[in-house]
Amino acid sequence: HCGEQLSGFDEHPYRHQIVDIPPLSPKGIEHQLHQLECNCCGRKNRAPLPAEVPSLGLGDRLAAVVARFSVEHRQIHRMVKSLLATKFSVELSRGSINRLRHQVSDAVAAPVEQAIEYVQGQAFVHSDETSFSQGNGDGLNPRQSKGWLWVLVTPLVIVFSVVLSRSQATAKALLGEELNGILISDRYSAYNWLEMMHRQVCWADLKRDLTAMASGTGVLKEIGEALLRP
Repeated sequence: HCGEQLSGFDEHPYRHQIVDIPPLSPKGIEHQLHQLECNCCGRKNRAPLPAEVPSLGLGDRLAAVVARFSVEHRQIHRMVKSLLATKFSVELSRGSINRLRHQVSDAVAAPVEQAIEYVQGQAFVHSDETSFSQGNGDGLNPRQSKGWLWVLVTPLVIVFSVVLSRSQATAKALLGEELNGILISDRYSAYNWLEMMHRQVCWADLKRDLTAMASGTGVLKEIGEALLRP
């Protein structure tokens, strides 16, 4: 305060910390495949890439980032392309982004099947479906059909699946035709193939309908109010 030099040691200094992110930049890894000509037959022989090296020239971490942007953060090809360029200075074509999506999808196919099998074997499964914007970026939807996001929920495992159909066949494929547990869902007709002993209609849907009845008049109102009483 007065300008004199201080001495001693402060055992409890005031701490001011700053959290920041270091500059992000892509890392290039080069594999040199030597080629030599045979002195006997004249044929040129080139060393092959190791089996673990992606032939596409795009690494696993980059593929994982593309998958995370695409799935968890629901970004379309154009936005994934922009994010990669902005955050990592990586310029990829939409075609390359699509190939990486398929690559990751193939890589997790086995655990996804295990998750579906687990869900199908549970005593209680919640299911629902909703429309999901689906273009033709992967070339698998040339008719530009509406997509449907299906979800199967159990206490431990949740399965999401985007399908170009909301049909009964899709419900059977996801739930399994021999479902032994109880399905909790709305009254959508795609689930009508299940016997009533394996169905539990969503209470929220029922309450909504009963509330509508109670908003009416006469006997309908009385029945709705009675059914809504705890």
